[in-house]
Amino acid sequence: RCTLCLHAEIKKIPKFILANYTLLKILGNFCCFKAQDPKNEEKFYAIYVLENFNFGTEGDFIKIFNRAKIFDNENLLNIHGYHTDKEENILIIVTDFAERNLKNVVFSLDENKAVAIMLEICETIDFLHREMKLIHGKIRLKNILLQKNKIKITNYWFKPQKEQSLLFFAPPE
Repeated sequence: RCTLCLHAEIKKIPKFILANYTLLKILGNFCCFKAQDPKNEEKFYAIYVLENFNFGTEGDFIKIFNRAKIFDNENLLNIHGYHTDKEENILIIVTDFAERNLKNVVFSLDENKAVAIMLEICETIDFLHREMKLIHGKIRLKNILLQKNKIKITNYWFKPQKEQSLLFFAPPE
């Protein structure tokens, strides 16, 4: 991204959020910033600026945010806070920062590490379903982050579980 675009994106972040973090760089092709805690130089955060947020789902997001705080699963990416700007139609989320996603490392994993990661993913998805009553809806390599050799599932906060009918299939005999 060009410097002008980056400056325009930073202007969307409220001053009270910017006052608590040092922005280090923009991440990826969407508006996500790596930020540092000025009081603790070893602590990093990701600040997501989500434009065109559907505020009809804001209540669902707040419920999920509060449930995530209550359940505190080590394999769910921590949400530290959020801010909504209904005039600009923007949601800003502050989360823990993770260096890599599974897409970047999947082919370099040895078999034992790959199996361990798969078990962590399955246990975390089971936790989302049973404890938090959520269906992720978009499990993919980019939404599974690696932070200090632990997986962190992200973007779970946008898919509240709805009443659904299940289809069961059995062999024809």
